[in-house]
Amino acid sequence: MAGTLILTGISLPTDVRAAQSAEFTSLGAISDVRQDGNEVYLRYEGGEQAKISVLNDSVLRFDMEPDGQFREHPAPRDESHTTTIVAKSQDEYEEEYQPSLTLSEGEDIIVETDEMQLIIDPETAMMKMVNKESGETVLEEREPLKYNDTETVQTLKSDASEYYFGGGQQNGYFSHKGRKVAVENKSTWVDGGVSSPNPFYFSSKGYGVVRHTFAQGEYDFRGEETIVLSHDEKRFDAFYFVEDSSKDILSDYVEYRRQGHQQHRRAAVEAAAVREERRHHPDDRGK
Repeated sequence: MAGTLILTGISLPTDVRAAQSAEFTSLGAISDVRQDGNEVYLRYEGGEQAKISVLNDSVLRFDMEPDGQFREHPAPRDESHTTTIVAKSQDEYEEEYQPSLTLSEGEDIIVETDEMQLIIDPETAMMKMVNKESGETVLEEREPLKYNDTETVQTLKSDASEYYFGGGQQNGYFSHKGRKVAVENKSTWVDGGVSSPNPFYFSSKGYGVVRHTFAQGEYDFRGEETIVLSHDEKRFDAFYFVEDSSKDILSDYVEYRRQGHQQHRRAAVEAAAVREERRHHPDDRGK
């Protein structure tokens, strides 16, 4: 199993998912901030902790753990599995790129590299990401991260011109705007079925994200102004890529996964699909 990302799982009954959605805890105000090299640590008033790690000037990891225990790799679904999602270590990234991180504290907490900014409101804990070259806010939370014992949910702002891609083998679709995407292996090849899920998606606004988890999830891209992203675990661990083009986002993802020639070809196909989508939707800001 080593070196292969396989997500397995079964659909949960509606009543179970409804129970999961009850009694969420939202992140509150940030009570402490400290920097250690290319990492920034946050403590929230509810006791949760987060670690922000800069891997290069356009890639960072945001890891929020309610128990404050940071893990290099998420737990596999089966203890016999030796699979890891990320194949390139933080030390390897830092040795190759030697990124620089600047931390500023004032009205906002700003974690900054030469190419992007992560801006966090210390009162609400909501964050946004800015591409420094374009000056665009590419990602922005509509409400704080929330979690319960079995699920963690991120709610982001969206707009009519934004399109979403990825999620692995989502049969019959490459653009997911207006759809709900299951990140779980349903082993079905029918239209709308999921045969090889992947907790990675990217946006035409200029960011991509990998949820660093083997837990099944659901990405709801149906809202015109809001998208809702959830996974069935009590933690939030994600790698973000902020770039000027979809091609560069996919290149970052391939490097992160250390994929071979076949995956490079798949990335090229997805990039071509994005260009085709943009041709049919001229208001789409994808590259």
